[in-house]
Formats: sequence, structure tokens, C-alpha cells
Amino acid sequence: MTNGWADYLDEGEEILWEGRPVTRTFLLSLGDRYRLILAGIWVVFLIFFFNRSVEGGAMVMVTFFRGLPIAIQITLILATAYFTVGRWLFDAHIRKHTVYAISNKRAFIAKSAFSRRELDHVMIEPAMDIVFLKGEIGSITFRKNKGVFRNFNKWGVEDGSFTFRGLYQPEQAFAVVEEVQQRARAMAAEPLSPQG
Repeated sequence: MTNGWADYLDEGEEILWEGRPVTRTFLLSLGDRYRLILAGIWVVFLIFFFNRSVEGGAMVMVTFFRGLPIAIQITLILATAYFTVGRWLFDAHIRKHTVYAISNKRAFIAKSAFSRRELDHVMIEPAMDIVFLKGEIGSITFRKNKGVFRNFNKWGVEDGSFTFRGLYQPEQAFAVVEEVQQRARAMAAEPLSPQG
């Protein structure tokens, strides 16, 4: 189970749990309800706009659109493609190349999407507020991003929090996290022994 993690572990640290997120294409988060509504409105607008321009109506809009530089027209079309379909394909690709791990001290997220390796970790502290989202597919959030624009970070795929997203039956992983946190609390409560 510790294959590949040995280079990143401190002395006395060992991997207690390792897992991957589900790889299905559409994994919706709480912020996705707003993004889906906006994407729907945008698609309806574009369909109406292009339909009216083909019929010869809405000449002001057609003239406006034709007057835009080609780069802006292409940008609008690519933005529509990203917000309606591409975002979820991008997210699925990232999750396919993601591994989560919990050691007796830290939680790890390793990603290798797009030929770029990335490892992030957070210490599991005694007073850390850990949010567990139950369900067949759940999540565990260790460090919540509380920024004003947290829903718009990283192209809308992640909000910047340290989260194990898309865990299939996450209860086992959460039990390991609770055990590590309880050990950390017990160690913090032990009085320091005098050195002599």
C-alpha cells in the first residue's frame, strides 16, 4: 500500500489508507448548481441568438456579433463549450489521475494529470475541523477555503479547499482520519516529561 509514498514520508510515518476518487464523468459539487444554471442560460442565449441571425431577425445583434473581432467570437464559443461540457471532462481527467492517502500524521493528495506531478499535504491536527460528507460517493474536507471568491478558483473545478472529493463509500477513510486525529489529541494532552 505504501508504494510510491516512501519518498514523501517523514521518519516514523506510515500510510494507513490509500484510495482514488470515482472516475465517472459527471461528479457534481455544491457549487455546480449555479454553474449549471448559468451554462443553461448561456446556451439558450446562444441558440436564440444564432437562430434569430439565421432567420434574418435581430439585425442589431447580428451586426454586433459580426463586428466583433474573430478572436472574441472564438473565445465566446470556446467558453460555451467549456462551461457546458469541457469542465466536467477536465474534472474527470484530473480525478482519473489523482490518489489520496492518509498517514499517521498527514493527509496527501497526489495528482499527475497533464504530465505534471503535484503533491499536496496537510497535517492532521487535534483541533482541526474536518467536514465529512456521507453518501455512496462522499468527501472529506480537511482545510476549508473561506475566501470570498472560493467558488471561482481553479476554473471552477475545485474551490481551493484540501478535500478528498468523489470517494466511493468514504466511511472507511473517515474512520482512519478520526483515529489519527484522536491519537494527535492524546499526544497533545500528554504532559511533557522532564529531561534529566
